Amino acid sequence: MNLHKSAPSTRRIDLTTGDPLSLARWLKMSGLPSDYWVMMMPLFDRPIYMAFGLNTPDAVVEKVRKALEDIQAQGKVAAILQSYRELFEVQDGATGSTE
Repeated sequence: MNLHKSAPSTRRIDLTTGDPLSLARWLKMSGLPSDYWVMMMPLFDRPIYMAFGLNTPDAVVEKVRKALEDIQAQGKVAAILQSYRELFEVQDGATGSTE
């Protein structure tokens, strides 16, 4: 891969991979409009996970799990994702929810 060809300063995308928010940020950094790229096909249909080291205490893992469940139930995760969609001008439906 030629990193110079894929740098935001080249203002060119032929093919790329990434999640919608990361790609939207790349477009914004490049000065390209948010509708410059079109999602054509998903590469993966699997959930994204948090990973913990083997030495992480179970109590810490459980505390993080509970905190994540709480903020999801309160709608905070959706609000955070929406703020990024607005910041990077992601088109409606381009970013899946994690809730």
